[in-house]
Amino acid sequence: MNTYIPPLRLNVNHMHVWRQRKPPPKDNINYLWEKQAGLWARVIQNDKIEGSRQKSAAKFGKVAEREIFDVEEALPKLPGAGKKLNQIITQSFEVFPRNYVLTAVRSEAGRPMGNTSYASALKNMFKPRKPTQTLLRKAFVTYFHQLPGMTYNNKNKIASRMRHTTQVAEKSYFKVNAPCEETDGMVDDTPVPKVQPQVLKPVPKPKPRVLKDPRVSAKAYRDKNKDKIQAYRKANRYKINKTKLLWSLNKQAIKYPRQTTLDKYGIVYSDALKRYIVKN
Repeated sequence: MNTYIPPLRLNVNHMHVWRQRKPPPKDNINYLWEKQAGLWARVIQNDKIEGSRQKSAAKFGKVAEREIFDVEEALPKLPGAGKKLNQIITQSFEVFPRNYVLTAVRSEAGRPMGNTSYASALKNMFKPRKPTQTLLRKAFVTYFHQLPGMTYNNKNKIASRMRHTTQVAEKSYFKVNAPCEETDGMVDDTPVPKVQPQVLKPVPKPKPRVLKDPRVSAKAYRDKNKDKIQAYRKANRYKINKTKLLWSLNKQAIKYPRQTTLDKYGIVYSDALKRYIVKN
């Protein structure tokens, strides 16, 4: 999906699979549609530019129809690539039936691959490089725009399937101005330089975490603020005693309290709540 045909943005991660022969519904979902047995098409209805497409059409009182691209459609400088990709997609669903184009290996078949899993997969495939989807799109544009015979119409076909314009491709994606020889097929025989494996530095073993005993900290605080604590207790003796009494009664630490004590602190027993409470 990133090399045999022009690559999309990360919308491909959540592209649903539609295997009915009738077109998929018109909604905010992108589909990979099996129009006929083994023949697939990409139905784009929700991505970065769809909103601007609809606004531009609305200015002229029109509605921009969703775009449907056949995978097998012949594209310039990609002889037979779409036909081969059709076969790969069909075989993929035979081996692993699922509801989305991409599903993480450890996920259920009914869930799409997340952006994090997709980025991790790219890193594993291209080690020690760390390409992103945007970098793959730039590489695609850079390579094909420099091939001899790439007319403006041919560039438009590539740009349309990447969901941008030729002007955007040349301004934002086409970065490298290096000579490139045209190939007669999909295989590039240019020798690839060997990449030296990255030497990883040993990571020091973390020191064990020492947990402090909260009892020691509490005792240290009491010793340090002894006078302050005593002054607070003396000033709030009634409130502290009432709180302690209420707690002891509800925890049944005191089973037979004196009525005079209850009256002193305004505590009564609530039959509705089945516990002692403070009167309003």
